[in-house]
Amino acid sequence: MNVLAGPRIRQRTAPLRADAPAVPAVAPAAVPQAAFSRWWMTLGVPFVLGASFFGLAVGLGAEWPMIPAFMLGPFLFAACLLFLMLTSDSNTE
Repeated sequence: MNVLAGPRIRQRTAPLRADAPAVPAVAPAAVPQAAFSRWWMTLGVPFVLGASFFGLAVGLGAEWPMIPAFMLGPFLFAACLLFLMLTSDSNTE
């Protein structure tokens, strides 16, 4: 795929004066720490369990770890994601 773009043209800016007002900093949106860690823990555990059983299946050359890898990986991840979506309170300020 080809993309055609013109050259960047630098615009001259006026030099800053010592008496010029400072630009106010914008604070990032506050995310409640409890909700943030709840999402990480709920979605992180199935990812780690699925990856570890998949690694065990590849390392052993056996097929039996693929069943827990699927049940504790993508299947549990989808169930946890559905649970978090249904229980999240996204209408609060």
